[in-house]
Amino acid sequence: MNEYSDDFKAHLNEHLFETLMEDMIGQFLRSYMAAAKNKQAKFKMPAALDQIKGDVRQAYGFFQKFMDPPVVQSYFRIFEMTMGILASDRTTFPEFLNDLMAVYWDTPVWYLRFIEESNLQVCRVIDQ
Repeated sequence: MNEYSDDFKAHLNEHLFETLMEDMIGQFLRSYMAAAKNKQAKFKMPAALDQIKGDVRQAYGFFQKFMDPPVVQSYFRIFEMTMGILASDRTTFPEFLNDLMAVYWDTPVWYLRFIEESNLQVCRVIDQ
């Protein structure tokens, strides 16, 4: 992806390149988050949190090479909030969820269920 993006940056109009990168980051975020909806996906908490953090860190670094850091940060804010929710305990879970809903009020119900179920798995592991 780096090589392709370098080539695109060298040969495309600046505005077209920015549009391409915004489309790519949007598609990445939609695809990554939709993967959680897959019925076959099994998240073994808390190891899944480490995997998600690593994936997000790698993708964030990639997009930051080609886009303004504040723009990338605004796109990845949903991941930061989701990670906060998944890592929260039973007492702070509602607060993190309210923060997410205040910013992303149109969050799909299936995603909220995934977050809630995943958080319960984390809390069970912590309680043991």
